[in-house]
Amino acid sequence: MDSIQLRVETREAVGSKKSNVLRQSGKIPAVLYGHKVKNHSLLAGRSDFLKLYHRAGESTLIDLVVDSGAPVKVLIQDVQVDPLTQQPIHVDFRQVNLKEKITARIKLRFIGVSQAVKEHGGVLMTNLSDIEVSCLPQDLVGEIVVDISALKTFNDYLHVKDLALPTSVTPTAKAEEVVAHVIPPRSEEELKALDAQPAAAAPAEVPVAGKEQKEENAAEGAAAGATPAAKT
Repeated sequence: MDSIQLRVETREAVGSKKSNVLRQSGKIPAVLYGHKVKNHSLLAGRSDFLKLYHRAGESTLIDLVVDSGAPVKVLIQDVQVDPLTQQPIHVDFRQVNLKEKITARIKLRFIGVSQAVKEHGGVLMTNLSDIEVSCLPQDLVGEIVVDISALKTFNDYLHVKDLALPTSVTPTAKAEEVVAHVIPPRSEEELKALDAQPAAAAPAEVPVAGKEQKEENAAEGAAAGATPAAKT
């Protein structure tokens, strides 16, 4: 894979208010940390970062250039996203040692057509959307392709051991962990049984005395407790 480069600059202004101003100007606050590097506050251009992130994801080495210095090898460790706009508001870059193994998560991309789905009406169940692996940083891949055409019957399963991984990349999950399988569709009897199930009964309402009733009860209580007037 060709080298992917991102240019960033040192961030002098820190604090939530200053960070919000920077975001409004099209910048994303970021931090660099990791192998033999002190935490370094950075600023990345939003447009440049989004283009790179869509291409590289979190399992591709990036050449990070800080203030026109020498590139350093990093991974995108974490991206914080605004819950309303779904735009990135902060990025963590982790500098790595190319001679030391790391763990990282790689996305799974499912392709192909399952005979159990197409011809038998089954439903594809994907138990995993990504997988954690251990390898040297330069051996990471952007994604792992999973061909579901191997799922021909409802008794077929794809396991971690079936994934097409480079020999230098080792999954940390158990070999027998299920990645995907197909379940049969519901029968007409099952659907009818579901439709026939009675709806949950609503809880009985407890009558609450209205204002008039409360006032009437209070008046009766007061009258019963009153002392009769003396006859003259």
